[in-house]
Amino acid sequence: MSNTETQNSRRFKYGINVTVSVVIVLAIVIILNIISYRRFASQRIDMTATRLYSLSPQTKKLLGKMQKDVKIVTLISQNAEEFNKAKDLISEYDNYSSHITVEHIDPARELTRVSQFYGTIKERYADTVKPLEEAIQKGREGIERLASDIAQQKKLLSDLMANQAFADGDEKELLSQVIRAFARSDEQFKQTNELIEKTLDSPMPDYAGSLQEIKRILSHYNDSVYGAAGNYLKQFAANSQQPNAIKEKLLELSESFKASRQPINAVLSQIDSVKAGEEYTKVMQQIAKPELVVLIGEDQIRVVELVDMFRMSQDQQRQLAQGQQPELQFLGEEKITGNLLAMSMDTQPLVVFIEGSPRMPVLGPQGQYQAVADRLENLNFEVKSWSTQVSVIP
Repeated sequence: MSNTETQNSRRFKYGINVTVSVVIVLAIVIILNIISYRRFASQRIDMTATRLYSLSPQTKKLLGKMQKDVKIVTLISQNAEEFNKAKDLISEYDNYSSHITVEHIDPARELTRVSQFYGTIKERYADTVKPLEEAIQKGREGIERLASDIAQQKKLLSDLMANQAFADGDEKELLSQVIRAFARSDEQFKQTNELIEKTLDSPMPDYAGSLQEIKRILSHYNDSVYGAAGNYLKQFAANSQQPNAIKEKLLELSESFKASRQPINAVLSQIDSVKAGEEYTKVMQQIAKPELVVLIGEDQIRVVELVDMFRMSQDQQRQLAQGQQPELQFLGEEKITGNLLAMSMDTQPLVVFIEGSPRMPVLGPQGQYQAVADRLENLNFEVKSWSTQVSVIP
């Protein structure tokens, strides 16, 4: 087959794909507009205290088919009208499914309930965070051993510096730097332990953060103190003009530094090998943010920030710039329903937009379907674009 025929065939095939993708996109647009409560507000019945419209028929249909239990917890402290509307809409969900329960918690005023909620999240991941807890314990033991080693090495340094035969020079300057580093160790270890204790006592401990702190301080002494000083001490012991008795002390100190590095390296290796608790860490970091909606399913947890449930159009941005107070576009139903839909699926749904020419982008700031892509992402679809100009298919 000639190159011309191949190119024509390819163009024909891509032309069909582009046409099909446009049809699919148009269908998605129709579905999204049906779900959008703003588009068909006049057809909706007002069921809420703040006169927020009830859930769309599509959301109710999804709720009626749910087979898995999901608890929706709002952690909203602000009392603005828009936020009350968000809570009102979320309260509607458990009216249409026996598998949905809704709980509202004010994190600014109901501290006990917040702690209890965090405790349930921590308990959920109790088994997966055990390797993190074990690594933290090993790390703390490593710091204790390091503190003990430094105490002994301080005495060696003190005796060596007080030796009248130890002449001034590079060797003495190096040891002075080590002494200054060791002088700060007690306070550093104390602060690290206090930070870890505070973290572990919190309702949702930051295990990963504690491990990073342990790794930071152990790595500092392993590399910047023992590693750097140990090499010089060994060289000084071999080549220095100091008396033999001093050289022996320098060599003894070098071997002591080397011995201290072995358990440190073992702890650091264990910390680096820990791969568990990644999901817990992700959820913990998300829940640490203010003003949230948390969806707790049987096998996963999803977090929606309240700020992501509102959007300001370009017209509204212009109104705001003019000193007006436009009403934000509320995307709460899209966000909550989209997460419920994703939690009911085994894999995240994917939508690929086909781009026929780079001069006519489908996604991005100038993309003709970017608004549709935004709505799909709100519904937890994975959105990608593919250009007919490349051979790699996403």
